[in-house]
Amino acid sequence: MSGKCDEDELAQMAGLGPRAESSKPEGQETAEREAVPTQVAARVSEKPPSQVTISFSEALAIIGVSRNTLYKLISGKVIPGVRKLGGTWRFHRQTLLDWLACK
Repeated sequence: MSGKCDEDELAQMAGLGPRAESSKPEGQETAEREAVPTQVAARVSEKPPSQVTISFSEALAIIGVSRNTLYKLISGKVIPGVRKLGGTWRFHRQTLLDWLACK
């Protein structure tokens, strides 16, 4: 994969195929999709430095995908910095934010 991440490449690596077309105008969909992760990323980056990892639900909010999609991205080893501790998935906060920045 090149230095710039492509959504279709990520989806294909996770076995999801290309993204479905939306009925919304292109500019509106893009603006909405970009606004949510930015807002959540800002909230997550406000966490104290001692909290290096984030939970599965926080990662869901940041990435903006469904639970099933996130599980497929994890099992396809598309997302870096993911570990299962006991019965819960933990994500290295800064690694996840850096990965999202390349998308």
